[in-house]
Amino acid sequence: MRKVWLYLLCVCVAFATAACSDDDAPRTVAPDAVGTFVDERDGYVYHYVRYGDQEWTCENSHFIIRDGVVCSVYQGPELESNTNNFDDFFMTYYDKYGCLYTYEAALRAAPEGWRLPTDEDWQKLERHLGMSAEEAAGLDWRGNVATQMMERTEDYSGMNILLGGYYTNYITGGILYWRYMGVYGYYWTATQDAAKGEGYYFARKFVYNKSAVWRQSMEGSNYQLYVRFVRDVK
Repeated sequence: MRKVWLYLLCVCVAFATAACSDDDAPRTVAPDAVGTFVDERDGYVYHYVRYGDQEWTCENSHFIIRDGVVCSVYQGPELESNTNNFDDFFMTYYDKYGCLYTYEAALRAAPEGWRLPTDEDWQKLERHLGMSAEEAAGLDWRGNVATQMMERTEDYSGMNILLGGYYTNYITGGILYWRYMGVYGYYWTATQDAAKGEGYYFARKFVYNKSAVWRQSMEGSNYQLYVRFVRDVK
């Protein structure tokens, strides 16, 4: 009889462990639809995915606002020794990562019919992909959906979130301007952080080795981040 009970106990533990592993494992949620549209201002073709009643772009914004104070393209240290190939380096990073914007410029970058997503838009997406409502409303690193959001798919059947770093006017440790290329990806929301006051807006951050998504606010005028667009499905 004792052996029977031990066997049943082992079976229960095995099922419980498997259940916990399934809950902890990142989930992949397929989009309800995919498509493309053209930004009539510059002819750039964007891919998008539909999740529920929203559609999200799969590329960072490529709309160039010709004002380097509010809009820039990553220019790494390699340009210092390759100034003759500036255009090639510019296009390499522009094609892959698009443009970085201050908060105000990010609002201007949206094509007709699309918008800079609010913090609630991002939370709605995160919940759809498997984050709990409590996690989505939290701060700092939350949830377990970043891995699928960063997955690169040739057919653009996912978000394809990129890790292009950010740009800042501040100097830290002697480092100027563009930072964390290939390590972090920073994205604006359209929502002001009321707890910090005017000038601070919620953002999302992704990092190469985490499945969590960071939610905090940043100073809108002294940082340039990347942008995705969203629209409601009618």
